[in-house]
Amino acid sequence: MLFSDSKLNQAMKKKILLPFILSFLLITSLRSQISIDQTYNGTYFSIVKFSSAGYKYVVDDHTARTLKIFNTNNTLLTTINIPSQIPANYFVYNLSDNLFDLNNDFEYVVMTQASSSPSKVYVFKDNGTQMFFLDSAYFDSGNLNGNSVLNQVSIFNNGTGAKMKLGRFSTFPGSISKWTVYSLPGTIPCIQCSATGTTVGRPEYQNNNSEPVFYPNPANDQLKLKYELPKDYKTAYVKVQDMQGKEIETFRVTNDFSFIYLPKDYNNGLYIYSLIVDDKVIKREKIILSK
Repeated sequence: MLFSDSKLNQAMKKKILLPFILSFLLITSLRSQISIDQTYNGTYFSIVKFSSAGYKYVVDDHTARTLKIFNTNNTLLTTINIPSQIPANYFVYNLSDNLFDLNNDFEYVVMTQASSSPSKVYVFKDNGTQMFFLDSAYFDSGNLNGNSVLNQVSIFNNGTGAKMKLGRFSTFPGSISKWTVYSLPGTIPCIQCSATGTTVGRPEYQNNNSEPVFYPNPANDQLKLKYELPKDYKTAYVKVQDMQGKEIETFRVTNDFSFIYLPKDYNNGLYIYSLIVDDKVIKREKIILSK
């Protein structure tokens, strides 16, 4: 069969373009799929916005006693070693680079916890230098009850600058009897901001009934839960674990559920409370028991 020059040129163009079209469709298909970017090993993983360094990934590895900071292209930026004087049961908060001083080094808060003594609060630089220490103190990790007036987080802006408030134990065992507020030299970067730079706010800062909240924290004899269960849920319960992950107790939850009586045989200290709905963890919170 003979082709005219015009038909021959069209056939040749289709033959040449076909591989490019197939390649384009394949690339487009691959880009539209969910794929693994990177896997990190560690106890806790966070996305942190630093004042100077920008967005980073942070892996808190309690087994290795390290904080590893990664660039968002998954390359390792630096490794911070937890100082040797800190016991095994510790928690890290507010890793920052322009909050506790203004020289762009990394600093962070450590709160220690033991059943036989009250918690202690430290601030360390990334090289292990101790910047701050307060004995018999409590650092609140940020349990919020949906009302910004009752925001309990320990690092906060008061409208004019960054502040840190720490609870003080008068006796141990015992409850917190007073709070000390400190002025910090730096600022808290806004991780969720509008185009104009104003804070949009996380859902837990807003009066949103769909956001579960455990309160108060610290708790004394009962722990309350604010949450509206979905209409079509099948099972819901609160699981209580110690800081080693051992399950202590579970409580069935309904929409009539309002609080948990804390058993008298619970030792003072930190516990993990998880709200689980239809086998999905909806909320996990570290709660300090101070009777």
